[in-house]
Amino acid sequence: MTAFDIHPELLAMLAGFDAVPQGETIEEKREAWRRFCFETRRPRPDGMAVEDRTFPGPAGAVPIRVYRPAGAPDPAPTILYIHGGGFMTGDLDTNDTIAWGLAEQTGCVVVSTHYRLAPENPYPAAFDDCYAALCHVVEYAAGPIGVCGDSAGGNLTAAVNLAARDRGGPRVAAQAIIYPGLRGDGTLPSFTTYADAPIQSTAATLIYRAAYMPDPATHDDPYACPLKADFYGGPAAGAGSCRRDRRGARRGQGLRRAHGGRRRRRHLPRR
Repeated sequence: MTAFDIHPELLAMLAGFDAVPQGETIEEKREAWRRFCFETRRPRPDGMAVEDRTFPGPAGAVPIRVYRPAGAPDPAPTILYIHGGGFMTGDLDTNDTIAWGLAEQTGCVVVSTHYRLAPENPYPAAFDDCYAALCHVVEYAAGPIGVCGDSAGGNLTAAVNLAARDRGGPRVAAQAIIYPGLRGDGTLPSFTTYADAPIQSTAATLIYRAAYMPDPATHDDPYACPLKADFYGGPAAGAGSCRRDRRGARRGQGLRRAHGGRRRRRHLPRR
């Protein structure tokens, strides 16, 4: 890990990840990710109202979790949060800390949505569920709506906003795309430079993408690989990447092109 000049605050987290047996089957990998997330999560703050719900999705009930921070205005802006996990792992519980943290830091109501996972449910299952979640949220949200997602959730955030453009809604005020994977070929130079990076290696990234997009034809579909989209005049975008991010620079260039310059990219250096 030291070969990648990791921030000291992350070393303990990475050690905890390495201590969890990753397993071979998809069920074992999902359980390993849940165990790691549960061991590193933090308790919700006092006054955070949390409610579990479901809504009718394209293939059955979709679980969501609604967070309202103490002191949130009424009506409050709403953020649809889409969790990461390589399209194969993760759920409302594994990303609970991120979701309530987003609500606490922004003062917004946050709706965290789950979605059908690959490989059992390849593209477009996750995309369809997340777009349905956006349509569901807009039915009762009283203020402006934003969409935020990390990693696979960042991909889905960009894709959902493309769909909202193409389908005439719902209207999204802003999007936050955090270290997303936006194309499927894995040919960028950083895939070689950081091929053995901790937690997310190049080999693991390609496995996740193959599970979500097993049909090569989908690699040219903007809803699967949003960097394939042309200029579309979507909502203002903020993109976050990390220093050892194999996709950061190219992603930022693509987002600027897609949004006509209306995006802000923050690269997080090692302090």
